[in-house]
Amino acid sequence: MAILVALLPAPHLQAAPSGADYVVSRTDDPAPGGCLPGDCSLREAVLASNTNPGVDTIRLKYGFTYVLSIAPTGINSATSGDPQHQ
Repeated sequence: MAILVALLPAPHLQAAPSGADYVVSRTDDPAPGGCLPGDCSLREAVLASNTNPGVDTIRLKYGFTYVLSIAPTGINSATSGDPQHQ
């Protein structure tokens, strides 16, 4: 008796798109201008992550306080106070 084994990819087990790694390097909340290496606020990292496919990582330094100080304007814009809006 012979046994035939075939290893076929399962279409429902595809890998998720790889995400980005954002390192927050400033604790203030400037007007968003992009999350650049060495110049990235928490708001900028969230905004960048919102536009990137996949599962992203936002890294914060331990022991620091990150302030989101831009007051919401009521227009559901992440650049003017609502960092969760996409």
